[in-house]
Amino acid sequence: MDSDDLSSLNKLQLQSAILEETDIVYSPWVRGYFRKKVFEPEDVVLQQQALPTVKDMLTCFLTDWSIIFQQCLFRRVFLKNVGFYREDMRLHSRVFCPFIAGRAKSGFYKKCPDSLLFGKPGRHPVLGHWRFRLNVWRALRDMLDWLDKKWGGFRQRLYGHRWPSSYQAGPLTEQQKSLIREIGYFI
Repeated sequence: MDSDDLSSLNKLQLQSAILEETDIVYSPWVRGYFRKKVFEPEDVVLQQQALPTVKDMLTCFLTDWSIIFQQCLFRRVFLKNVGFYREDMRLHSRVFCPFIAGRAKSGFYKKCPDSLLFGKPGRHPVLGHWRFRLNVWRALRDMLDWLDKKWGGFRQRLYGHRWPSSYQAGPLTEQQKSLIREIGYFI
């Protein structure tokens, strides 16, 4: 976790229970800001549910979904087989691809408290994948940038937020609000 991340108190305990049956466990997370003792979500909670079953994890990751390591817990044996995180790697996406390609069995824990990412407005750490893709598109043709913006607007109108369906986004649940209060913040 980075210095600007915060998890609820029992996140690791709950995720480790599922890790007995899987290689990777991931859970909901939300990005927001702390102002004094108040937490303000930036948008919807991401990953309220597991990835849609119509696509495998690798397809989701390479097309319209990104994952952050703060929401994951990895089985050590699996990491030994695939290879540990190389500190010279800058992007999470370059590290996560071998995990998925290694045929990781993933698990999702919906009731696991979310990781709270906070920091300066305008900073989007998980959008590195999108920014990389956008830069490639701009280099190829300006038209693709235009198309991406149109699709974002279309998703906004359909779903009420800009996130692709793989994120399974939704508003904070009462349980998630309660867990935020348990760590001493108000919503």
